[in-house]
Amino acid sequence: MRITQVQTLLSLYGEASASRVESIATALRAEAMLPKGGRGPYAPAAASEEIARFAFVAAAAPRVADAVDVARLATDLVDDRGVSIASALVQIIGDAHRAYAVRRLVAVTAVPMAELELRDGTSRFFFRAEMWGTPNFNPTAQGQGFAGLVGYLGGAVLVQLAIARNDLDAIDG
Repeated sequence: MRITQVQTLLSLYGEASASRVESIATALRAEAMLPKGGRGPYAPAAASEEIARFAFVAAAAPRVADAVDVARLATDLVDDRGVSIASALVQIIGDAHRAYAVRRLVAVTAVPMAELELRDGTSRFFFRAEMWGTPNFNPTAQGQGFAGLVGYLGGAVLVQLAIARNDLDAIDG
């Protein structure tokens, strides 16, 4: 799957405008966090990790200027087992059934934290690794008293990314 295809999906199904998504992609390309190269059919395919990080940034970055820092945060935020939000998103967009199980992704960069809320009512929380070792740390309480910008990516966006990625991978061989 090419980044321009991801951009289209994020602007169609996400809450980000096409120009915002393009600006985020440009900022990430400048830092070699997304592939550079040709245009159209000659554009290089993106790795699953790049697609996942891009989707997270499009949802979570409060401003385009924050895109690179938020992309780095995608690998810094881990769950209680040490799995990063970026790795979790790679698994999700790799399997449409797994993607369908996600109701939404919520990210609060000021805390910083991310939550994958599943359709069965459970949640998977992601914080910086050192937070998990803090005495009396309660992941469900973190961010509940926070007022400010919250990034949001609906589960339907992840489903569309999974379907498109798998369909395009099958076509590309």
